[in-house]
Amino acid sequence: MTLTKREIELEQKVAELSAQAREVPQLRAKTAVLQKERDKLLQQLGLIESLDRGRIAVPDWIAPPKPVRGHHATLCLLVTDTHFDEVVNPDEVDGINCYNREIAELRLRRCFERTIMLARDYLSGIKYDGVALFLGGDVFSGNIHEELEVTNEQPITEALVRMSYALYDFGRSLAETVPNVTMIVMPGNHPRLERKPRMKNAWNNFEWAMGMFVQALAHDTFTVVVPKDLVHRFTIFDQTIGLSHGDGVKSQSFAGVPWYSMKQRRDAIQALLKSLSLPQIDLLVYGHYHQMFFEEGSGSSLLVNGSIKGYDEYILKTKYSGQTPIQALLTFHPTHGLTDLSRINLGSVK
Repeated sequence: MTLTKREIELEQKVAELSAQAREVPQLRAKTAVLQKERDKLLQQLGLIESLDRGRIAVPDWIAPPKPVRGHHATLCLLVTDTHFDEVVNPDEVDGINCYNREIAELRLRRCFERTIMLARDYLSGIKYDGVALFLGGDVFSGNIHEELEVTNEQPITEALVRMSYALYDFGRSLAETVPNVTMIVMPGNHPRLERKPRMKNAWNNFEWAMGMFVQALAHDTFTVVVPKDLVHRFTIFDQTIGLSHGDGVKSQSFAGVPWYSMKQRRDAIQALLKSLSLPQIDLLVYGHYHQMFFEEGSGSSLLVNGSIKGYDEYILKTKYSGQTPIQALLTFHPTHGLTDLSRINLGSVK
C-alpha cells in the first residue's frame, strides 16, 4: 500500500514525539540532581550568613572594578635646586651626601627616566593630554658667594651650555612618549648676576638665558616658556598653578622653612589677584627650601619641592635640617584636580 505524503509526515511526527517521550525520565532525573545541588548551596549560604552575624561582613566593593581605559590626566614634574656645578664633599657632611657634576647629571637623568616610566608603565589606564615641566629655579649654583665661585667644578657659562643641551634632550625624549610637552623656566636666586638681590629685573640671570637657549633648541619639538614675572600662572584644566622660586620669604622661620611668612605671602597674592579681577591660584609651587612638603589650603594649597642636590655644608651648619634628594611629580585630573603626588627619590644615586 502506498502512503500519501500527508501520512508520511504524520508518521515522522509520531516518531519524533516518541523519541522525546523516551527522554523525559532522563530530563526529570537531571532536574532532580540540579534541585539537590541548589538546596545544598542554599543551606551553605544560610550557614555563612549565620557565621557573619557575629563579625563585620566584608563589603562587596573592597575589590575595585577593572580599570576602564580612556581616563585623561596631565603630568607636572617639578625640577628645582639642582645647583649645577656645586661640589659637596662627603667628608665635610658626615658622609650623608656626595655631590658633583657627574652625580648631578645622574640624578637629573634618573628623575627624567622615572617620570617617563611612571607615565608609561605604572599609572595604567590613563591617557595623558600633556606634561608640564616646571623648572623652579636654582638650576645653577652660581657665583654669588665667593666660596662657590672658587669650589664650583666649572664656570657658570660652561654649565649653562651643558645643562641647556641636557634639558633639550629630556624634553625631546618626553615628547616622544607624551604629547603637548611644555617646559617653564623660572629664575632662582643663585644664578643672578649681582651678589645683592635686586627687585627690578629679577629675571635677568643665567637661568633666563638658559631658558632662551633651550627654547631655540626645541623649536617645534616642544614648547618652552621663559617668563619674566615673579609668580607665573599656568592653567591645567580648570586649575591655576602659581610658580615661583620662593626666595625673599625669610622671617618667622622654623627648621629653615618660614611657614607663617609663606602663608602671608600666599594670602597677599590671592588678595592682589582678587582686587585685579584675575583668577585665584589653586596651587602655589615653590622651590628654594630644599625640603618637600604639601599643605592643603581652603583657598589655595602650597607645595614646596625638594632639591636634587640634597644636604650640604650650609644646611648642616646653620639649620640642622634638610632632606635627601627628592623631586615631585604631580597628576592632575580634568574633574578632580590634583589627584596624585609622587615622590621621586634620588638619594640612592651617588
